Amino acid sequence: ELYLSTLMQYDNVIPGVSYNARLRWIVNGASNIYLVWNHGLVTETNGLGQPVVAPGNEVIFKVQWDFRN
Repeated sequence: ELYLSTLMQYDNVIPGVSYNARLRWIVNGASNIYLVWNHGLVTETNGLGQPVVAPGNEVIFKVQWDFRN
């Protein structure tokens, strides 16, 4: 089974919208493989303690495997 889910959220502290897309493959039972893509705003500092907001991307690959018989 293969699933695609998406999420969009607004952050009022750092005004902006971030996106999340997750592809989930259920191999069998409790064994899953995920591929996640996050796109949004990243808060960093400029070295003087001032926040800098920049767009950021993150890709995560996760394997969750169940070894029960």
